[in-house]
Amino acid sequence: MAWDRVERAAQLADEAALSEEARLLVADALAAPARGEGQDDGEDEAADWIEAARTYGEEPQAPPERGARRLVLASLLAAVLGIGTLTFLAYQGGIGGSAGAPEARILATSRGEASRAFTLEDGSEVTLDAASKVRVLPGTAGRTLELTQGQAYFRVAKDAAHPFTVTSGGYRVTALGTEFDVDLRGDGLDVGLVEGRVKVEALGQREHSWTLEPGMVLSIRGDDAQLIEGQASDTRSWMDGRISFDNAPLGDVVARLNRHLAHRLVLDPALEDRVFSGVVRTDDPAALIEALEAYQIARPDVDADGETRLVPY
Repeated sequence: MAWDRVERAAQLADEAALSEEARLLVADALAAPARGEGQDDGEDEAADWIEAARTYGEEPQAPPERGARRLVLASLLAAVLGIGTLTFLAYQGGIGGSAGAPEARILATSRGEASRAFTLEDGSEVTLDAASKVRVLPGTAGRTLELTQGQAYFRVAKDAAHPFTVTSGGYRVTALGTEFDVDLRGDGLDVGLVEGRVKVEALGQREHSWTLEPGMVLSIRGDDAQLIEGQASDTRSWMDGRISFDNAPLGDVVARLNRHLAHRLVLDPALEDRVFSGVVRTDDPAALIEALEAYQIARPDVDADGETRLVPY
């Protein structure tokens, strides 16, 4: 049967933030082996259906709760395989997410919250930036994780027999014993290596891989990837309450700062690509606004609701 592939399909659909109809398309594609319609690789097929769902204009929305997702899949498979919905749920371990298999451990921080450290089962440590989330997969001694939102710093306990992996944004970072930072952004991913050695590879595309040495930062934006020497220490400066930027688009600067603000800044689209260099304190948005005003790049416009909008000077 294809239960594991259907569950993986649902996970991929959650990660892509697809609408419910798009999730059904993905789950239906992954249920094909149970119908005897082929044995293609489940993850590749799910990725194809996710891309197709986006192409057909499905609007992204917040992922449903696990219980709701399971009911959708149960209804789908009841129709596909000719079994009852409750039979499927009983096989899976019950309704409302009470499956027999252990659930993933969720590590998360909210927007505006201070960074927080978590200790994993193997002794490794994960420090999350504000507005960040990591899933720790069960049954892996805490050494298989997924960064689904924001930024995290990993101090990995040495265990040569069990590689430590972090997947995020379509890439996998593998380490044995090291310290590295992963920053998931709207348009890409940054991996900074402070100590040890890591390998970064595109999921399903092994020819696209990079090995990082200490001090290196791998910056991926779309199909473009750059290895930058000597900037890894900057990638973890957020742990000290500051973020360093070097000719960064202002859209990136505001997005990064907004993780730390209870009241987010809104940037005029005309300013998205203006570049900014400097160090910004995560608890002092006024300093950024003053700097932008001093250089006549942007000025603040506060509306009646108290929302601060940065508009062209």
